[in-house]
Amino acid sequence: MTQSKAATATGALTRLREDVVETFRPPRRWLEGLGLNLGLAIAYLIIWQPIAQHGRKRDWALLIGLYFAMFIFADVSVTNMLGLDADRVRHVLRGHRSLLYVLLVKNIALFLVAGLPTLILTAFLTIHRQQATQTAITVPDVGVHIVSWLGLGNLVSVLLPMVTRPLRERWRQRGDVPATARWLFYLALPYGVYYLVAPVGGIPRAIFGRNVFHSMPLTERSLLELGLGVAVWSMGTALALGVYRYRGIRWY
Repeated sequence: MTQSKAATATGALTRLREDVVETFRPPRRWLEGLGLNLGLAIAYLIIWQPIAQHGRKRDWALLIGLYFAMFIFADVSVTNMLGLDADRVRHVLRGHRSLLYVLLVKNIALFLVAGLPTLILTAFLTIHRQQATQTAITVPDVGVHIVSWLGLGNLVSVLLPMVTRPLRERWRQRGDVPATARWLFYLALPYGVYYLVAPVGGIPRAIFGRNVFHSMPLTERSLLELGLGVAVWSMGTALALGVYRYRGIRWY
């Protein structure tokens, strides 16, 4: 049993290493999505200036981290978790690996590639503009959004796994109205969800930020938000596994 567990752990680490390495190999689709959304996050902050409108000095690093985390993870997690790597995912599932195994490896790889740098950036900005002790507040606040996006991405990736195809091929298939509508919905979905859960002006801010979280000590608020993030991830992952057991993965 011990050898079996050791072999499983070794296999998981090997798979994780392969996923991280694959991110940096051509055609680098994950990195393309990450770079695009990083640019969108910067443009959004410059044009809309939520920091100037809503933030105080202590919120600066937090808002930067939140918007970077949410814009980046909007694309590379939601619907793209499985679709960008469809061939390898099919191969692993045919090898009698569980979907939970695949999702966990994908989540950890995505966290290492995009989530960890975002948390490091948040900590750096906090230390640079505030006090080092504030990282105990800003880093968990950003981390909860990353964890939540991963859980949401697990669910939507199973519901709508869109296999990557060249734009030229999509254009040739434009006469297939259901397929085209599904693809356009796939593109718009992450940003529609982002609009609902935006850290400034979104539903969580309207419901919780003014009534509950602002009346709590900052440390307790961070712990509560972290617990909510883990709950969202667990719920999204459980629903994804339920969908998979019910109908499998329907690649589009």
